[in-house]
Amino acid sequence: MTATIDRATVITTDELRARLGDTDLALVDIRPLAAYNGWKLRGEARGGHIPGAVAFPTRWLTLVDEVGLARVLADKGISADKTIVLYGDTPGQGAELRAQLTRLGIESVIEYSAGFEEWAADPSLPLERLPRYDRLVYPEWVRQLLEGLTPEGYDGTRALVFHVNFGVPEEYADGHIPGAFYLDTNRLESTVDWNRRSPEELETALSSLGITRDTTVVLYGRDTV
Repeated sequence: MTATIDRATVITTDELRARLGDTDLALVDIRPLAAYNGWKLRGEARGGHIPGAVAFPTRWLTLVDEVGLARVLADKGISADKTIVLYGDTPGQGAELRAQLTRLGIESVIEYSAGFEEWAADPSLPLERLPRYDRLVYPEWVRQLLEGLTPEGYDGTRALVFHVNFGVPEEYADGHIPGAFYLDTNRLESTVDWNRRSPEELETALSSLGITRDTTVVLYGRDTV
């Protein structure tokens, strides 16, 4: 027996296309942040997000308490005076966030019934991406790189991964990504005025780290933002 769809809880592709830019609508992308930024995590035809959407990965529900959640939702314009449209990669992924929104008094919540993969497959539908999103890689991308694979967008050049901080080698010793090297930013900044060192000093420092102009360099730190 085929389940019936409650039309009051979904919005179709044509309906969503017609309402892009509607200020009474809050469009929420619940996929991983890397997918929202522009990466194609599931082999979709195009990467990015539907224009006007804000990012709220469902994983965030496990990272903040209810007070923090309410604050994040407000910052993103997800409020009770709007119709909230959730979308994931495929239909039916918004149930957990919908339930949490309802508990917070946000009741007008519907889902984009087709999901992002269908939207991305239609080249006539618009997409947005984070500018230079390919300069902000994600954990699985780094794992593939370190295992000798070819993650999306990697050109195959020699690659180095660095754990970066400001004069705290103990942090690196305490734990770092396997295969990563340590980079102390003191080597790049003058200890006199904390400005960037001279070009000659920078060249010497980078060369000592094995970095050349054709090296792919991946930087990370515990406090990366």
